[in-house]
Amino acid sequence: RNMIMMASNNYLGLTTHPKVVQAGLDAVKEYGAGAGSVPLLGGTLEIHRQLERRLAKFKSCEDAVVFTSGYGSNVGCISALLRPKDVAINDRLNHASLLDGCRLSGSKLVAFKHNDMESLEHVLQRCARYYRGKLVIVDGVFSMDGDIAPLPEIIRLAKQYGARVMIDEAHASGVIGANGRGTPEHYGIEGQVDLVAGTLSKGLGGVGGFVATS
Repeated sequence: RNMIMMASNNYLGLTTHPKVVQAGLDAVKEYGAGAGSVPLLGGTLEIHRQLERRLAKFKSCEDAVVFTSGYGSNVGCISALLRPKDVAINDRLNHASLLDGCRLSGSKLVAFKHNDMESLEHVLQRCARYYRGKLVIVDGVFSMDGDIAPLPEIIRLAKQYGARVMIDEAHASGVIGANGRGTPEHYGIEGQVDLVAGTLSKGLGGVGGFVATS
């Protein structure tokens, strides 16, 4: 019998769209089932670079890098950028993959109250005295309750206290914004976020993750 799947993140139904399915079949016929190597050696194909360039344009950034999963993009990006003498400032309801990346980096991990800008400013004031490298990390759309991060105010406070901003667009890409480009487009501030991470497995109907920046 026909049923409605309420547990899926396939927001736009693209995983079964005929054009998406056919593109996948065509790619397998041309390139095979896998790259056969890691990206650093022989595993980066032209279709990977095409995807990265299109994702960067989609997110109003200069370039992007793809990962095998959204989890991998968050953990890989954060652990590569932060060091033990830096601080990662997280919304209290951030996704676990963001917190895992912070822990792996060895940086100081602190949290502010969910979508509370007074709490964020208090944390930034405190951290400004002790840490040179500061990264404010938020979900664009929070997966459990659908709240949208107040991104313009977050960016304003981050600039005021010399911090960078990273946003996880896993549940925002393809969902909010006039053209489905996510939280920055929703607020009309495209290109103003330092790091834009996301996944291809939800609104975009595929598999993998990415980080875009300029």
